[in-house]
Amino acid sequence: NTLDAGAPASFVEPLPSQSQANFIVRWSGVDDQNGSGVATYDLFVSINGTPFSLWLDDTSTNEAVYKGKAGYTYAFAVIATDGVGNVETKPIAPEVQTTIIGGPEVQISGPVQGVLFEELTFTVDVTGGDPLTQTFDYLVS
Repeated sequence: NTLDAGAPASFVEPLPSQSQANFIVRWSGVDDQNGSGVATYDLFVSINGTPFSLWLDDTSTNEAVYKGKAGYTYAFAVIATDGVGNVETKPIAPEVQTTIIGGPEVQISGPVQGVLFEELTFTVDVTGGDPLTQTFDYLVS
């Protein structure tokens, strides 16, 4: 009989300092010698320095696509669990991080310039976000 008394160890693979909006996060882990092997991972994300929150729970995969937003910084951490339930003990702290390239891109669509309007309605499309429609009293010249 073999006894698995040790907890596994895991890490998130390095990310570039800047990424596109959808990027792949990869992680891996190892169990102690003669252990049962890593069974699952919990992945955590911190957005712009906020406290970490659970992104993926009990996943047995080693990679996933994260869908980010332009101008945001994402940090990741991983905790592994082995086949007999030993859980890695380490603080949930940034292991890697990346910033999505390009700040919010704003495109304004509305009436053409050169016409006098008492009220101007336009839509702002922010890359990676939801459109926002707002009405302002505005003079276009």
